[in-house]
Amino acid sequence: MNNLKIYVLTYKRVDRQTTIGNIPEEFYPILTVVCHKDEEDALRQVLPAGVNLLPHEVVGGSAVREFILDHHRENEADPRFLMLDDDLAFNLRVGGQIVDLGKMDEGDRFEAFSDLFDALNQALAAYPLAGVLPQAFANRRDPYVRWYINTRMYACWGVNVNLLDEAGIKFNRVTYADDFDVQMQVLEAGLDFVGLNSMTISEVKPPKSANPGGEWTMDRLAGIEKKIDAYERLRELHPEKVTWHIKKGVDPDEIEAKDVKIRINWKRFERPRGPLEE
Repeated sequence: MNNLKIYVLTYKRVDRQTTIGNIPEEFYPILTVVCHKDEEDALRQVLPAGVNLLPHEVVGGSAVREFILDHHRENEADPRFLMLDDDLAFNLRVGGQIVDLGKMDEGDRFEAFSDLFDALNQALAAYPLAGVLPQAFANRRDPYVRWYINTRMYACWGVNVNLLDEAGIKFNRVTYADDFDVQMQVLEAGLDFVGLNSMTISEVKPPKSANPGGEWTMDRLAGIEKKIDAYERLRELHPEKVTWHIKKGVDPDEIEAKDVKIRINWKRFERPRGPLEE
């Protein structure tokens, strides 16, 4: 069995560990759930036996990713590892169709995940980042292409910490758009990253909560300002490559942080993009 270390980042989802539930139990020994110490005790009560737990005291997703890099660098000999969001379903391409891995039998699921981890491990020997493409992207592209080069990924990151260190790449320079920033740092360093297309991921959304209505609240306003500040920081770090805008058609009285969008001018990085010949 592949021994690629896998970290699952979780926050405020103690009773909804979707990613862990979708990975075969044979891989539990290489899984580590990364949580804030405030949730440590509660998670120990719900995680399956054999899954490791790594608590921290940092705040923010990008800071947690940098914490994982520090932890792995200090405690593991192999520089390669995987970081997963906690709300992922996995899908396998079978011919031109996408099949939910949760509906496959245990043997086929184990084989699919073994192939996934082996493929990422091999890719990370050459690339600082190698991950799995989201299903929404993959469905619009050639299903028979296994790897895409320099195409955005955000919920399944394979990392070679040595290659990132050599290029001075950090995960915690901005919030909200840390995935864009890390990938742009890779391209600006003259390096590349790859995304797998033979297996895809999709985020499992929780049930919709009640609409809070259109009245402004300080929390809502603070969230928008925080996101815009993060995008401004991103634009400072990558001049002439980043712009942000408010989504068209949004009622000004109902604007939320999700309505603030980012645009990346990828062509200005002068790196190849698209299908990768293996």
